Parts: sequence; structure tokens; C-alpha cells
Amino acid sequence: EHCCNGVKAIFNAATRTIVDLRTTCYCLKSAADKLKRINKNNAASLPGKCGLNVPYKIGPSDNCARYCLY
Repeated sequence: EHCCNGVKAIFNAATRTIVDLRTTCYCLKSAADKLKRINKNNAASLPGKCGLNVPYKIGPSDNCARYCLY
């Protein structure tokens, strides 16, 4: 529950503007790349497990510049 609350808080803050969305994507991408022991599959599946539809994957290979708000 605490983990999902954190994911939801990040997502809610990230979806206010396109700049917020991209900035959060770049931040998560950078963190995922630096945390060598992170399980990238678990990180990528976390938003879905918390009931969120996040328009990007959490991982070092994502292209954050391509995202826009719907």
C-alpha cells in the first residue's frame, strides 16, 4: 500500500503539464539506470499493479521526449 501511494503521488504530480510528464519520465529513467540492483521488470509493472495507466515505462531505454498529454 505504501509503495502504491508513492507511485500514485509521483504520477499525480507528473500529469499536470507536458513538462511535468517529461521531467518525471527523465528522472525515473535516470534513477533506473543508476540503480544497478533494481529489477527493471518489477519497476515497469509497478504502476499497473497499483491501478495506474502510466504512458511510459520506468526504465533506461524509454524515449521521454515522445510523450504528450492526452
